[in-house]
Amino acid sequence: MDNYNTDNNEAAKTKADRVLFSLRESITNGFYKPGQQIPTFDEMETHFKVSRSVLQKALRTLTEDGFVSSSPRKGMHVAPVLPHLTRYALVFTKNMDSPGFSHMQKTILDSAQSIAEKDPHRQYVIYDGIHSQDGSTTLHEDIENQRIAGLIVTPGADKVFVDYPELETDSYPRVFMCMSRHWGYNPSVDVDRSMFYDRAIWSLTEKGRRRIAIIHMAHTFADIDHATLFAANGVEYHKPWIQQIGRSHPECAQNLVQLLFDDRGGTVPDGLIIADDNLTEHVIAGLLQVNRGVGKDLDVVAYCHWPWRTSSLLPIRYLGFNLTEVLIQCMDVVLKKRLGQEFPENQFIPAVFEEELKAPSSYTRSLRQKALL
Repeated sequence: MDNYNTDNNEAAKTKADRVLFSLRESITNGFYKPGQQIPTFDEMETHFKVSRSVLQKALRTLTEDGFVSSSPRKGMHVAPVLPHLTRYALVFTKNMDSPGFSHMQKTILDSAQSIAEKDPHRQYVIYDGIHSQDGSTTLHEDIENQRIAGLIVTPGADKVFVDYPELETDSYPRVFMCMSRHWGYNPSVDVDRSMFYDRAIWSLTEKGRRRIAIIHMAHTFADIDHATLFAANGVEYHKPWIQQIGRSHPECAQNLVQLLFDDRGGTVPDGLIIADDNLTEHVIAGLLQVNRGVGKDLDVVAYCHWPWRTSSLLPIRYLGFNLTEVLIQCMDVVLKKRLGQEFPENQFIPAVFEEELKAPSSYTRSLRQKALL
């Protein structure tokens, strides 16, 4: 008896999967439109030649996944907001609660939440710790079942393609966020790092600063030629004032600042660029310990990811990139890829000072409407 029931259950599962796949494909390819009523149980029983229990199982899954909705008197309809057009996968290499989860990654999450609260067509799903068994398995299942529109791959999470190389093809909608163009990741939406440097130096030279130091994370700006950059801006390049901090020990920046501004060795910088927001709080702590008047003897420009920035009692000028804008552009690339529309291979978001911030561009309504036609 047990074997008989197991066989029947497996047969039903296969039939339910076949029905599920067929109905889901009819929705994702636009045969059934958002809000449209789907066939009745009697019609589907005749069409698929399956029992009502099999249909109920398939439709239950479609309802849980967000493809259909039902009401007692109106029957079943295609959901007005469909997951394969509105749910975007945010892929992170580290777990959100790990010490290595950076300020940038936290700001991405804050931006995603803010966007989702304002726009039901821009929801997100977090896949953190993607290299763990649970993280990669869940992502793959959601891709297979079309529960997401595509992948937004954050820095470091590109190793997801090692586990699932089939995702590396251009056929699946994906975009790389903030990964340098010369690394070969396309399509991508990145921040204009060179613009950050140019504007930071310009801001300091406008205040008469000519002895400029830079502190950044090791490898973060590896593609920047500091000597050429300084020469182009008419500033003297002093190599010992260009310092790097290992990513695993950002607190070392506090002691480094004290060495940079130890005037017993002679001339010290009168301008400082903090080129990574993970260093800002540690650099500020160091500045509070040295006898340099920030805003008088020294001007400071600090990197940040808007809308988040490190708070400080010191008169520091913040320059950075609007990650809400980056995220919206990433979502647009994924949606256009899914709809078969053209999109730029590489986009760069400009560096802006706090007073220049503006609301990020909203999604293109005509694009969204076309997706629902």
